[in-house]
Amino acid sequence: MNQNQDLIQSFYEILNSNSPLRDKLANESKFLFPLSLPYGGVYKGIEQVMDSLTTVFTYLGFTKLNVTDYLFDDDSIVCTGTFNIEFLGFAFVDIFTVRDGKILCRIHFVDSALILDNFKTKFI
Repeated sequence: MNQNQDLIQSFYEILNSNSPLRDKLANESKFLFPLSLPYGGVYKGIEQVMDSLTTVFTYLGFTKLNVTDYLFDDDSIVCTGTFNIEFLGFAFVDIFTVRDGKILCRIHFVDSALILDNFKTKFI
């Protein structure tokens, strides 16, 4: 296992345990969520990234991310998996860019229409 793989696997372990994430992020980190979701957008810098995760958990509640596959190519990592909200499971794909042992960018892909359809009242 290489350093980048360890970093990304620890990212999901930290999210699932609600432990501090700050030291895994580059100062210029950037997270992108689908714009169609209430918490969607581009978050830049450690503070905005941390705030974005708090916002996601506020909307969806704490959810365990189950990564089923990792694809590594130097500083680019693609992860696929599922997460559960209440009784429903949703697939996701995350694309990470890593530099100098820190997460530089995370792009999160999910079926936002399915989430919106199932949680309309929660997002209004």
